[in-house]
Amino acid sequence: MDNKLYILIIEDDNDACARLEKCIDANESMYIAGITGSSTEGLKCITNCRPNVVILDLELMYGEGDGISFLKDLKALNPSVFPFIIVTTNNPSTSIHELTRSLGVDYIMYKHQKGYSEQSVIDFLDITKDFIVNNHKPDECAEVPEIEHKKKLSLAVKNELNRLGVSPKLIGYTYLYEGILILLEDNTSNVFNILSGKYHKSIQSIQRSMQTAINKTWAVSSISTLEKYYTNRIRPDKGAPTVMEFIHYYRNQLSDNI
Repeated sequence: MDNKLYILIIEDDNDACARLEKCIDANESMYIAGITGSSTEGLKCITNCRPNVVILDLELMYGEGDGISFLKDLKALNPSVFPFIIVTTNNPSTSIHELTRSLGVDYIMYKHQKGYSEQSVIDFLDITKDFIVNNHKPDECAEVPEIEHKKKLSLAVKNELNRLGVSPKLIGYTYLYEGILILLEDNTSNVFNILSGKYHKSIQSIQRSMQTAINKTWAVSSISTLEKYYTNRIRPDKGAPTVMEFIHYYRNQLSDNI
């Protein structure tokens, strides 16, 4: 695994997951092995992907299971090398913290402490990277090339959206980004159903936010930028691509070039 961190995120807050993913994508030595709000799925990822870091939300109030159960099941699973486990929690109880440490937790970050952010979690991992790699190094995993390929795709999609001028501040940016990635993985996927289930929003709300992000981009970006980075034909009566036209265009562009 060289000097790299392969990180499993077990967190049920989609916004927190998105922020963690953004921070990890910006770090060349870090890769996402998996993201889930389920302790059961987290255990499966430990077996299949063999991450050397787990970022674990202790409560999982809106997910499935809880952090304590995950830690107990992981201990029973007894992997050959335990991942480095960093817990993020809203629970200030010292007795709970002691329990998690007895179950193998390496570090605890309290979400309400001054200066806490998802970036601070990744900064801590970056500082301790050499220690983690030397002391939490599972056997080579066959899925590592796939993990690294997914990061390459993720960065490529964000690069295309940023070059075009889609504002990352719009929620539609996130939906467009994930929609393109979904199609890159499986061109037959129902993007809107998947995003609706993940973000607990109606399909109409998802579609509206995506189209708003596209329309605002076409209203703000220069004509030369739009013509350079989006070469598909646009119907004159529309003035901007539809959501399906947009995400399939970038799916085709990226699948041909990566």
